[in-house]
Amino acid sequence: MADILLIVYALFIDCIQGMMTFGTFALGSMFILGVPFGLAIGFIINFALSATFGSGLLLLLGMSGNFSAKIAIPGVISEMLPGFSNLPGWTTMVLSCILRKKVAALVGAVGGAAGGFAEAVSTAQPAGAARQGMTTSPARTAGTPGREQLAPQEVGRESAAQRSRPMADIRAPRQPASIVRPLAAAAIILCMFLSTGTPARAQSIGIDQSPTNYIISPETPGPNQLVYIEAQAVGSFIGSANITWKQDGKTVLSGVGATKFTFTTGGVGSNTTIHVTIQSPTNGTFTRDFFFAPSQVNLVWEADTSAPAFFAGKPFYSAGSQVRVTAFPVVVAGPGGITSADKLSYQWTQNDQLDTTQSGLGRQTFTITGRQVQTSEDVSVDVYLGQLKVGHSEIVIPAHAPQIVLYARDPLLGIILSSGLSGTASLAGKEVTLQAEPYFFENSSLQNGNIAYSWTLNGQETTGPNSAAGSLTLRQTGTGAGGATVGVSMQNTDSTMYVQAANTVLQILFGQTTAAGSSLFGL
Repeated sequence: MADILLIVYALFIDCIQGMMTFGTFALGSMFILGVPFGLAIGFIINFALSATFGSGLLLLLGMSGNFSAKIAIPGVISEMLPGFSNLPGWTTMVLSCILRKKVAALVGAVGGAAGGFAEAVSTAQPAGAARQGMTTSPARTAGTPGREQLAPQEVGRESAAQRSRPMADIRAPRQPASIVRPLAAAAIILCMFLSTGTPARAQSIGIDQSPTNYIISPETPGPNQLVYIEAQAVGSFIGSANITWKQDGKTVLSGVGATKFTFTTGGVGSNTTIHVTIQSPTNGTFTRDFFFAPSQVNLVWEADTSAPAFFAGKPFYSAGSQVRVTAFPVVVAGPGGITSADKLSYQWTQNDQLDTTQSGLGRQTFTITGRQVQTSEDVSVDVYLGQLKVGHSEIVIPAHAPQIVLYARDPLLGIILSSGLSGTASLAGKEVTLQAEPYFFENSSLQNGNIAYSWTLNGQETTGPNSAAGSLTLRQTGTGAGGATVGVSMQNTDSTMYVQAANTVLQILFGQTTAAGSSLFGL
């Protein structure tokens, strides 16, 4: 895709430059001072367009790894000359650079395969010689195709096969057998424009045929975050190599065996380019560019649990309840500013299990049902712009036990939610109505009548007209002073949320204490 965009941009420059220089030359020659003046104006226009649009095209060629000085310099010179600028020089230059890069890459790949094949069919070689023309596997890829990196948890890890691979494995591939060269050339011409690279957030630019693995942690860094990059290879190849790290064009670290590099990303919308050069005395020089554009993804969760009206806090999640998680991404892609959330794709994971039914384009809200016996739920999301991974975020939602709070109910004012009753409460009058309010029970269970209330008075079960709805009226019978213990419990009878249960006890004092003993409450 990047190669196609380069070609389209080159065609655009050729069209603009051709029309403007031809028109300026014609007008200058006909109406002003003749042909010399028209040539001068045409040269100025050519130079201005080459210094602006042409420079931008050369920069893009360099960032994509397609730049070739032998092709670019003659192309630039020809485009600055009046007359020659009317030819599609920019487009020809871009096509030549892309063709050169793809031919080199594909010939190298086919050459390695052909060399190994030629050795395998040879019967006049010693045992094990077939391995001498093979190369190590390319850098391991994590996340989006085209990004040579490993996940953070793989830092420092390599397989037993890699550790035991002999030094011969990292030698340059042999040239293909002569019978294979025509087939390789045909395959190159056929596949040249069918293979397009996919950009990555930690984008790897260019083609690196070195036996090097690049580890990047974190894979998709956020703003102002420390990033760790390590180059790894088999054998002594990288230990004896001089490695240079550049950040945005400035050398930050250089030395023999300098395989580890760290830096801090900028703010949202800022870009950072890391360039690494590996100069091996035995294998030659290899380079790699990584591009970082940090994004930010905030996750906000909302539990579908109960709380009284005008509750100032946030209802907690309780085990077994439903909870909604919403992603709020801040992704800056190009000059267009922040990308709209509905143009991004979301890949949701609950407890390390990918949920494909709720993932997709514009699906920034994720609804889960918690497990009954777990103390928390882990939710993570990967955010993509097309096939490009642009963000990652994760959150841990702790489970809280449901609660019951008792409130006094006034005949005129209703439930006095401003002051809950706990511990010990004094009965000012002869009668009191208590209201049990559930906190953090599943709302759907309350609406469906799956919450059962159970009341006790001095340890004995008791009921009243509205006790099943969470309300109980108590009045003092007789005279004197004393106390009574009132208890209430709630149980979610839904089998999928049976762990949701709570209870509370309140000690009520009445009258004036003049002697030991207690009075009974009637209903």
